[in-house]
This record gives sequence, structure tokens and C-alpha cells, in this order.
Amino acid sequence: MSLRAWRSGPEAFVEVRDNGVGIPPDMLERVFSLFTQVEEGTDRSTGGLGIGLFPVRSLVHMHGGTVAAHSAGAGQGSVFTVMLPCLPPAAATGRETPAATPGPLQHAPARVLVVDDNVDAAETLATFLEMLGLQTRQAHDGPRRCSSPPSSGPTWCCSTSACPA
Repeated sequence: MSLRAWRSGPEAFVEVRDNGVGIPPDMLERVFSLFTQVEEGTDRSTGGLGIGLFPVRSLVHMHGGTVAAHSAGAGQGSVFTVMLPCLPPAAATGRETPAATPGPLQHAPARVLVVDDNVDAAETLATFLEMLGLQTRQAHDGPRRCSSPPSSGPTWCCSTSACPA
């Protein structure tokens, strides 16, 4: 998987590319519909419920952007490209815009519980959040997600809806 981001004029782009199963041409637009999956069947060990891309498109549209899927077909991987409009320069708004500071978050670290029965997905998300300066804990099933005492519980929780109870 690779991630690329760039700015072109008044727009920012984020591209996510994988070398996975690919998407048939007739499904490229439909993958953004709620409960839509490319592969049919009852085995959910390698996939989710078909929810993930629906909120992606909804959130991107709420911010005035677009998201598109591209694939050369089965076995050829997929590319998802998000376009978002950039904020106007400070001169156009009449307000001073603080300079962006790359790197870890500049506040007390939040505690994030990452819950996913897909161990690789949980570890990837936890690693990304830790790179942002957050503290993480992982749970890979329902009982473990509730095992923290309230005083040390998470500030936030990222959970898959398909995780077994």
C-alpha cells in the first residue's frame, strides 16, 4: 500500500494505492454505496461489511471535495483519490493563518483504543496514531475492548462494526 499527497492550485489531493484484489469496472462507482462489497459470500475474514467507503465519500463531499476509485480490474489493485479544496490564503480572509507545524500533536496525548479483529489493520492504525503522538491500546475482540478500568480508559475508540462480541 502507498499513500501520496500533493497540492495543485486551490486543491489538495490524497491518493491511496494498493496491490489487492482490484475492482471490476462495473463496481468502481458502486463501491461507495452503503453495504456494497466487491466479493460476494458470507466469509468476512478478509473483508468488512461494506460500510467503509460510504462515510469516506460522505465526509469528503461535506467538505466540498470528491473521491474516486480506479482499478485495472481483478487482481490489479486499486487507487482511491480524494480531492479537497484548500483554505483560502490569509490575505483573502483578512485573518492571519497560523503556520502549520508538521510532526506530533502539540497537546497532552489522547488515549485511543483500536478495536479490530483484523490484527494487521489494528496494528497499522495504532502505528499511524502513535506517529501522531497519541497513546494506543489494541483489542481484537469484544471482551478485550471493555477490559480497561474507567480511570485508564481511552479518550477515543476506533472500532470495526464487524468485530465479534
